[in-house]
Amino acid sequence: MSSHTLDVLEYHGYVTWEVAQTRKYRLGRTEVIRPSSIEALEWCKAMENDEADWRGRLERIQLAVEAHLAYAKDASEGKGIDRHLLGLRLLLKPGEELPTLFQDPVYKESTRWILATSNLPSENFYGFGFGAVEPEGFGLAYPINKDFMRFTITTPTSSSVRLKNCLKEAADDILKMMDVNKGKGPATVKL
Repeated sequence: MSSHTLDVLEYHGYVTWEVAQTRKYRLGRTEVIRPSSIEALEWCKAMENDEADWRGRLERIQLAVEAHLAYAKDASEGKGIDRHLLGLRLLLKPGEELPTLFQDPVYKESTRWILATSNLPSENFYGFGFGAVEPEGFGLAYPINKDFMRFTITTPTSSSVRLKNCLKEAADDILKMMDVNKGKGPATVKL
């Protein structure tokens, strides 16, 4: 989660979208997890601040992960807002005026997901793909296994190499943060 948030903030500064499954409900499909949170932003700022101590950075990522897990749980339990708003938009009849909420610039920007992500936690998957939802955006599939993460980047028009480099740099920073807090020297990530 957080390495993707860090990437987006460094790469574009746009909102990230992650899939939450709501299939435990009859006719349930997906909801949106929004990993961009105040806690994630504070962690990203600490990671960019050369003066920040490594213990503080670790504490901030722990807070960001807790916030993310709570939001993901809420989204999976049908307590998200994005699919509800989508349903309201889809109920509009042809020619009916768009309500003010849907015309608001903040709403428009908050639903423009430059980075759309999906995680499939299973040791049985070697990899999978996930498509971008914006023409200039990225799709990022990332199965998490016991000993590694694998990223599959899709994009119709942008630079997948640049995002790959951002992911590697963020993963290196996270690994360094973890190693320093364990009393080890920093390592690097193979991507």
